Amino acid sequence: MNSAPKKGWAVMDMWLPKAYRDYQMSLLGETISSPQDEPHQSYLDTFDNRCKIYCLQDTVRTILLYPFFREQLTKDGLWQQYMENRQLLEVVYSMESFGITVKVPLLLSEQKRFNSLSKQYAAKVKRIVCDNEFNLGSTSQVAFTLDTKFEVTPKRKTKLGKATINKQELEELYKGYSKLLEAGDLFYDIDIPNIDSLPYVEPKVLPKLLDFLMNVMSSKKCGTAANSHLASYRRNLLDDLIHPSFNIIGTSTTRFSSSNPNGQNIPKGKNAFNDGIKNLDLSLRKVFGPRPDRKWWAIDYKQLQLVIFATISGEGSMLEAVAKGEDFHGFTHRKIAEALNWKYDPDDEAQRTIGKNVNFGFIFGAGSDKIEKTARMPGLYSVIGDLFPTAHAFLEKNIKEVKKLGYVKACGYRLHVPPEALYAATNYKVQGWEGKIVKLAMKYCYDYLNTIPEEDIYMFLNVHDELLFDTPLTAPNSILKKLM
Repeated sequence: MNSAPKKGWAVMDMWLPKAYRDYQMSLLGETISSPQDEPHQSYLDTFDNRCKIYCLQDTVRTILLYPFFREQLTKDGLWQQYMENRQLLEVVYSMESFGITVKVPLLLSEQKRFNSLSKQYAAKVKRIVCDNEFNLGSTSQVAFTLDTKFEVTPKRKTKLGKATINKQELEELYKGYSKLLEAGDLFYDIDIPNIDSLPYVEPKVLPKLLDFLMNVMSSKKCGTAANSHLASYRRNLLDDLIHPSFNIIGTSTTRFSSSNPNGQNIPKGKNAFNDGIKNLDLSLRKVFGPRPDRKWWAIDYKQLQLVIFATISGEGSMLEAVAKGEDFHGFTHRKIAEALNWKYDPDDEAQRTIGKNVNFGFIFGAGSDKIEKTARMPGLYSVIGDLFPTAHAFLEKNIKEVKKLGYVKACGYRLHVPPEALYAATNYKVQGWEGKIVKLAMKYCYDYLNTIPEEDIYMFLNVHDELLFDTPLTAPNSILKKLM
């Protein structure tokens, strides 16, 4: 055996006898004088029969385990969840078989473009530090350069005690020093959250430091796009299609997941750290798309997590907003504006962003420091607690539940939360319910499409709370409305 078998249901237990048969044939290969060599052929026939018997017996034994399996699931209260997920097997098989269409020429050109950009940014870094041998791929070397050339000592260290730095710390340094540069003459006298955690940098050195950080991050981001994401799509191509592997309960919160490619994490290009790189069009989604004679439809259950949070927390004002069909981020924005006596402007993007950060802060378990740092508003957390007391109590209750039990309950499951991530307790509940709702929607859509096979419409991908369908150009919009 040179390598382990590939993962996947199709491999089953046949890999072991097949590997052994291949090994036997390699030994016999040197002595077989012809394909009709009777002694050897007889041996292989006998071995093949043994393989068949082994596989049949293994299948029977697996089936005989079913009563024990059912008894344990029933005892754990998970039989209903098992049956619900089992209904998706046919759906998953259909989606995997249909596949995702890739615009191959665009994929190749984008891979070339991102590689070129990565090299350009790397060359700029080398000029900034005056070192043609500088290796951007070495986090230790990046950390060492920050320390020796800019007197900015990274916080992280390797197991061997060497300084290192990750993507998050690079971005935090860039954002922090960018705010200082914007402050101009006020520099270190202004009120910026966590300013004391930033090592002092001479004002005249600051532009060069920011240039270094931006080009390091840009090179890494473009390199990852070309040599990780796009390269992976290219490896998995089969006749201009990628056939993902779906896992019905693939995440720790039992949400649907996929791999090859990871459909839940195809970069949109929005998380850029400055306007310069943001304008380069970093989205990788454009390499996917329908064939010329087809179109794609999407059903997006917008703000589903927020609706779930309002429902399971029981926060009255949030439930009223849901009943009225209000935009949730706009609702939170308005409530904060009223509490702080702002002039409420629904089109004020900066104010709306604060409302959005508060909403996701609730769901993802951000504490007071995180929310106030993100919003750059000291004291905001106590205002939020007064505005949404039931929701705030719900967060505290979930954390206590995890401390006591090690898990939270959602949609019939016990979702085990890592002890180092107690703050994520509410997020586990929300995502657990989101997974159940979306999977029920997938089954409903699949069953409905089976009643109209003449329309030639296929569901082929799920991305969080969004379902995607491949349809003829002439498909009537009435079908999409029915799916919704």
